[in-house]
Amino acid sequence: MSVRSKMACLGAAVLCLAAGSAYAQTAPYTPTASVNKTFGQYNGIPTTALGSGNVDVTNLFWMYEKRGTYGGQAVDSWLLFFDPLGISSVAGSVTFAQSVLQVFGTRADLQNTSSFQRTGYTYDYSVYVAPEAGDTTTFGGKTLNMNWAAGDPGDYVRVLTAVPEPATYAQMAAGLWLMGMVVRRRQRAKVAQAASA
Repeated sequence: MSVRSKMACLGAAVLCLAAGSAYAQTAPYTPTASVNKTFGQYNGIPTTALGSGNVDVTNLFWMYEKRGTYGGQAVDSWLLFFDPLGISSVAGSVTFAQSVLQVFGTRADLQNTSSFQRTGYTYDYSVYVAPEAGDTTTFGGKTLNMNWAAGDPGDYVRVLTAVPEPATYAQMAAGLWLMGMVVRRRQRAKVAQAASA
């Protein structure tokens, strides 16, 4: 197989992976956190309305919602929430693999960005579900910082992160191909050197 054929096959594979991930609802990566509560992915029952105060656990949860567009840019949407049974607080930071572009932290913002809601899940914004006055939510780069005090129904924010451009995937594929060629040349050189010795 010629080098041109190999490059075409590799390019097609990368494009298929990128296109397939655009429609997947599985998280493209797992965010990490440094918070004073347990941090984990929400795997609750889809029929339990998010925002209605029914989660009742003192964990900080994340849930990947979907990939979409916002302001003409491809984004991944994440729901972060803290929904304890009684009054509790959470403080710390959550780090994503891509830059945080926007955080929606008011009831109106959550309603206005409902197109990002995860398919198959129920959301309830009929009560105040955003961080209260006095709570802080800031972001910069890939990190979101929070200091929330919450009671039923909890604090919810929608976080939009950047999606790598297709050119990034092409660059990665070209880099992998180039590394493979370097390794192959070195192996051939070693074989030729061993044969001549």
